[in-house]
Amino acid sequence: MRPAKLAVMDTLRFVERALPPRPARVLDVGAGRGDVSAELSSLGFVVTAIDRSEEAVLVARSRGVETVHGDFFTYDAEPFDVILFSRSLHHLSPLPRAIDKAHALLAPGGLLLAEDFDVAAMDAVTALWHYDGLALLEGAGVVLADPESTIPQDLDPLARWRIEHEGEPPLATAKAMLDAIESRFDVVQVQAAPYLYRTACARMEESARGQRAADRLLSLERQRIERGLVKAIGWRCVARARVDDDGPVTHRAPPAVTPE
Repeated sequence: MRPAKLAVMDTLRFVERALPPRPARVLDVGAGRGDVSAELSSLGFVVTAIDRSEEAVLVARSRGVETVHGDFFTYDAEPFDVILFSRSLHHLSPLPRAIDKAHALLAPGGLLLAEDFDVAAMDAVTALWHYDGLALLEGAGVVLADPESTIPQDLDPLARWRIEHEGEPPLATAKAMLDAIESRFDVVQVQAAPYLYRTACARMEESARGQRAADRLLSLERQRIERGLVKAIGWRCVARARVDDDGPVTHRAPPAVTPE
C-alpha cells in the first residue's frame, strides 16, 4: 500500500461505519482526485463526486468515478442518502449556506458525514511535535520537502501553523462547522482523531521504508493523543437530516466528543 493511501483507508474506515446499506447514493463533496469515491464505488455504493478542480475531476473520471466539475452551491440532483465532506467543509463559505445546501440535497433522514480538522485545536506542544517530526523525516530522506513552502522552518511552530493555514475567508473551525451542522441536522456522533500524520504521508517516498514510516507515524500520533501529550487535530461528525425542518435551530446542546 502506498503511504498516501494510509490516510485514504483511515477515512474509509470512519465512513464505512456510518454508511447505510448498499447501494446507498453518496455525494462526495470536494472529492479531489476521487481517492475515497473510488474506494466507496468498489464497495457497491452509488457515488457521485463533485470538485471545482478540472485537473482533479479528470483524474477521478479516469478511475471510473462519476464526477461533476462544478460548484457545490449551484449543484442540483435527485436526493442522496449520504453527503460526505472529506476535508472540504472547512473551505466552504458561507458555511450556513453550505449546510442548507447539503440538507436540500439529502433524502428525508439522510446522513451528513464530515471528516475534517480543527484549525483552532493546535497548541504549542502539538505544533512542536508535528514540525519536529516532519523535519526528522525530511532529513532522513523519507519525506520530500514541500517545494512550494516559503515559510522559514526555524519559525516558532505555532506561528508557522497559523501562517500555513491562513485563508480568505478564514478556514472554519470545528466549533463553527458543528454549530452550522446542528442548525439543520441531529448530530449522532462527534469524534476526535489523528490528523497530522497526513501531511507527511502525502509526501512520503513510495517504498517499503516509506510505508513503515507512515504506519509508525500514525501509531505514534494515536498513542500521544491517548496519553494526552498532543492534541487531536482531526475532527469527525455524523449527523442526520431533520425531517420536516422549517429552518435553523439557534440553540442546541452539543454532543460529547468521543475519541476515535
